[in-house]
Amino acid sequence: MALATTGYAEYSHLAHRELSRMRSSYGTMGRQHKRIGYDLGYTGKLNILAETIHANAVVTKKISQMAGATSVLCPKTYASSAAQRHQQLAQIRDVLKQFVREWSVEGGEERSKTFTPIMDVLTTIVPQYRDKITVLVPGSGLGRLAWEIASMGFDTTSNELSPYMNLAFRFLLSRSSTPRVHHHVVHPFGHWFSHQRSNSSLFRSVTFPDILPSLFPLSQLSHKETDFLELLPDRDGYDFIVTHYFIDTSHNIIATLQKVHSLLKYGGTWINLGPLLWMNGAQATMELSLDEVLNLSRIIGFEVQEGSRRTIPSEYTRDDTAMMRWIYEAEFWIAVKK
Repeated sequence: MALATTGYAEYSHLAHRELSRMRSSYGTMGRQHKRIGYDLGYTGKLNILAETIHANAVVTKKISQMAGATSVLCPKTYASSAAQRHQQLAQIRDVLKQFVREWSVEGGEERSKTFTPIMDVLTTIVPQYRDKITVLVPGSGLGRLAWEIASMGFDTTSNELSPYMNLAFRFLLSRSSTPRVHHHVVHPFGHWFSHQRSNSSLFRSVTFPDILPSLFPLSQLSHKETDFLELLPDRDGYDFIVTHYFIDTSHNIIATLQKVHSLLKYGGTWINLGPLLWMNGAQATMELSLDEVLNLSRIIGFEVQEGSRRTIPSEYTRDDTAMMRWIYEAEFWIAVKK
C-alpha cells in the first residue's frame, strides 16, 4: 500500500520522465525533419501531453493525500528500480482508464454488455429477500459491479488485491474526496499515441463519477482488501460468487476455482463472465483452454446449468474513438455447487 501511495504522489514525476524521453527522441532527428515536425505541430502535441499529465496529477495527488490522511504513519516507500517505476506508472494509468470504464458516462455501454447478464440472474431473486442473500465479487477493481449489486438490495462483499485499485475505490467512496457527480476530470488516453484519429480525441477529458457512490447506504456493501485465496467463508458460505473478468488472472486456476467452491454454501451459485487472457503469462502454473476450465469446474464439484452458457463479445477499458478495437469473446455461465 505504501508503494502505491507514493506512486500516486509521484505520478507527475514518473510521467514527465517518460515525456522527457519522448522529447529527447524527437531531438535526435536532423534539423530539416525537426522543422517539419514543428510545422506539423508535434512539439505542441508534446506540450499538450504535459498539460494532461498536470491535469491527471490533480487526481492522483488527491488520492495520495487521502491515503496519507487515513493511514497509519509510516516511512514513504519509493520505487527502487526503473522496472518498478515503469510498473507504478502502468498501474496508475490502468486506474485512470478504470475510472472511465466503471464510473463515467463514456463507460456505460461497455459496462452494460457485461454487467447486464449478471444482473439478469440476480433480478430473479424476490426483492424483499435480497438483504438476506450474500454475494461475493472478487477482483472487483473500482467496485462498480459490486456497488450495483448492493444497490439492488443484496448483502454484497467486494474483494480486490491491487493497492492501486483499493486506494482509488476509497477515494470514490469518500464524501470529502468525491463530493458530487462529475467532480473529477482525467485525460486517460493521452499517453498512448498509437491508433489515434486526431489529437482532440487523444487528449480528450472524461469526468467521473457519473453517479455518486457515497449516496448509497453502504451497510449493504463491504470491501475486503486482500488476496482472494486468503478470504474466509462468510458464516455458512456465500449464496452467489460473481467472477467478472477474474478467473484468468489466476496464478493457479485450480486453487482459484477450489476457493470459489469452498466459499459458496452448498447449492450456492457461481456466475462467471470473462475471457481467458492468462494475465500472469509464463508465471501461471497452468493456462487452460475453455474446455479444460469447464472440465476442471466439474472435477472440483460444480454443475454448469444447462442452457446458461453463451458467448458475449465485449471490451475492457476501451478507447472508443481509437482506430483499434480489442473484442473479447467472453464466456458466460451459471454453475451450482454440488
